[in-house]
Amino acid sequence: MIKKSLLICLTKHNNLTNFYEWALYHKNLGFNEILIIDNNSDIDIKTVCNELNLSYIKYEKDWPNQN
Repeated sequence: MIKKSLLICLTKHNNLTNFYEWALYHKNLGFNEILIIDNNSDIDIKTVCNELNLSYIKYEKDWPNQN
């Protein structure tokens, strides 16, 4: 049996407004993983995800600034 996987990617810059609700909403839609790419944010999103127990969120650091 083939396991299906869904991935959504997000870039956020210094904004956590509704982040927890957004993550839960997409998890409930069936996304197995959420990839967050840090765009030189001042917020430590990895720590936020750990504190919120969002273990399905993957985190990439040092993404080139795309502003």
